[in-house]
Amino acid sequence: MIQLAHDWIGPSGPWPNGQRLDLLTSPENYEDSHYSVTTNIYNLENKRHPYTYSKIHAILGKNITHRHILDCNNKFIYELTPLLKPYQWTSNAFDNVSAVAIQAQQAGKCLFVINDMNEGYSNNTYNFFKNLHEQLDKFKLDPANILYITMNSVAENEYAKWSKLNNVTCTINISTVYLYESVDSVNDSIGVPTKHFICLNRQPNPLRQCLVYELWKRDLLKYGYVSMPDANEPLDFYFDKTNLKIFNIDDSRWQEFLDSLPYVVDGRSFTDQTCNTNSITDFYYDSVYSIITENTIGEKDCIKLSEKTFRSLGNYCLPLHMYSKGTGKQLARLGYKLDCKEYDNIVDDTTRFWALINKIEKICQININTLHNQTKQMRLDNRQNIINRKLQSINQPRDFIYKWLGT
Repeated sequence: MIQLAHDWIGPSGPWPNGQRLDLLTSPENYEDSHYSVTTNIYNLENKRHPYTYSKIHAILGKNITHRHILDCNNKFIYELTPLLKPYQWTSNAFDNVSAVAIQAQQAGKCLFVINDMNEGYSNNTYNFFKNLHEQLDKFKLDPANILYITMNSVAENEYAKWSKLNNVTCTINISTVYLYESVDSVNDSIGVPTKHFICLNRQPNPLRQCLVYELWKRDLLKYGYVSMPDANEPLDFYFDKTNLKIFNIDDSRWQEFLDSLPYVVDGRSFTDQTCNTNSITDFYYDSVYSIITENTIGEKDCIKLSEKTFRSLGNYCLPLHMYSKGTGKQLARLGYKLDCKEYDNIVDDTTRFWALINKIEKICQININTLHNQTKQMRLDNRQNIINRKLQSINQPRDFIYKWLGT
């Protein structure tokens, strides 16, 4: 069994490594820590933020035994699950790691697994690699005993380029994992959808506001399943028409748009973070395309393929990404078929945004039966590809961990 070490284990199980224990007892410390923008307080005994859960079992299966770090022997794994954006947590990444773990890592007995497979971030935006290496130097940690797992498809290549540019010879290990690359639908046959597209937006970040507002202006929402809260929801983003300047969008109908909100698809609350469940798969199944709206756009060194992408592919939807250049190309490398040639290779973010909008409008002008027949084979092939590939990406980090452990 592989030993997974924890600095603190309580009555309800392990507390995530590297996170402040005083968050347990002090709401003030929690709120000041910026560990979350929500008002929910961490409590080890009865409520945990979903991102504190270990995801390493997705890689290693059941070959794990959880132990207090003082009870570990030989070689063992020490998992760190960041809750913050890189510019926040890399500045103090190891401040709350026990001295026992630090010494074991330095001695080559402990592999630090920085498990960020739920997210993917841009190094150009956050100086992630520079900040992380400064922390490695500060604590005299061995880069060879670091494994960083991310959702960013190009992280390994970007790190290699950064290391060469900065003459870094002692490097960490990086693996990309597509945690959600599996089928979550029981629908094993394709039907004729009733909607041209689906576009779900629980959090109204600025980019999503731009997209949905422009689709509303063009009277295209009737062709899709579209969700977006109104300004009264206690979420992480505020509605602001200045966001429209990102893509030079006319704001003359902004108030009219706000008055038309909210748009609800599945009847669930927008504050319910459990919306990533099978309750929405039927809406994907009933759509030809899926407009993927991630949190960022234009990060040229980050291509994030999240659950939004793979849920679409697994439910016979063709994804249209409002994200970085080359996202479709990256999916093609994994064997998927896309319909994104009109915009995927456009470098300029604004030009690519308008090309995507025009693509969506063009799709909506096609009869739904015709659209279904035109895209049916691609959607069938993508479904089969995701079944064939199911979590294939876990092989790289799993094999690295086994090799490091000598097992």
